[in-house]
Amino acid sequence: MNRMQHTRLLSLLILGAMAYACGGQVQGLKGTMVAESSKASSDVKSDDRKGSGKTAPATAPFEKPPVVSEENVSVTVPGNIAGTYLRCPALESVDRVLNLGCTLADRETNQKVNLAPLLTNTSWSTKNAPSSVRIRTETLPLNSEWSELVSLEFASREDLESYRNSIRIVFYGRIGETINYTFESGIEAAPASTGSRVTLRNINLVDQTYMGSFETQQKPGLNEHSIGMLTKVSSIKDQWGISSSKKIRNPLGYCMRIESLFHSASYVDCADEKATLVELSSGMLRILNGGVENQCLTISNILDQDKASAPLVKHFVNSATCSPGDMNQMWKYASF
Repeated sequence: MNRMQHTRLLSLLILGAMAYACGGQVQGLKGTMVAESSKASSDVKSDDRKGSGKTAPATAPFEKPPVVSEENVSVTVPGNIAGTYLRCPALESVDRVLNLGCTLADRETNQKVNLAPLLTNTSWSTKNAPSSVRIRTETLPLNSEWSELVSLEFASREDLESYRNSIRIVFYGRIGETINYTFESGIEAAPASTGSRVTLRNINLVDQTYMGSFETQQKPGLNEHSIGMLTKVSSIKDQWGISSSKKIRNPLGYCMRIESLFHSASYVDCADEKATLVELSSGMLRILNGGVENQCLTISNILDQDKASAPLVKHFVNSATCSPGDMNQMWKYASF
């Protein structure tokens, strides 16, 4: 967006906001947006919380992989902020944690909109939540279906079930120095059930491990945001599959990248031009980019010095010269 477009959009937004500067509220079936003057920014209650069993695998034929969301999500910057609302569907519940996919959407089209270039001093909080709940947020890639991964950690599973239908998610942001916006949403739908997610699994592994995501200290050959074969996977971030654009992708908008030989796989924004492209051939995943020919996705044993920083990881995922018959290079899908 060039400077002239930005100035025009900002002018439209300020004009729209002036209509709400008296504390007016836009109320809809799908969410609430409040515009207010900066002196009312303390209206968020002080008690609101702010914050930035393994199952046996059921394998699916690799010839019919599950559908993986594509990275061509249409996102626009709205001309009138008053026409947007917040929605936060429940993605999954893992033990005591409820993960939500929150995004701002156009009230008429229900399409995702991008307010990031316009809002400052943004924050997330909750209403109608127990005092013990903890909120964590992660801004997702622009191509993701959702803008923010909001994780609510409850003191117990019972608290999660008790408050799930009454809790409210609050998003706050400011335009300029004087106009604040507060969006609210309930939690939509029920989270995915255990066993309904699918990820990649290597055929050669006698131990039950699944392709998943893990975080570690960045070091040579081991990325901070890595992909490996884990003894336990439980999150939507661990749901890896092959998209129609030939990327190994999860639903949050992250894709696999293997920087070079002998480096473990990492995950990056799917818009990254270095995201690894693969082609399925006789159960093998041949790598189409990266500058080295005849490379396939494979696994390797984790080194002893890396086990402390990644205790759930049994094997790394990386690349090697394609070798038909090498079971380390054969892949299938498994549910978790």
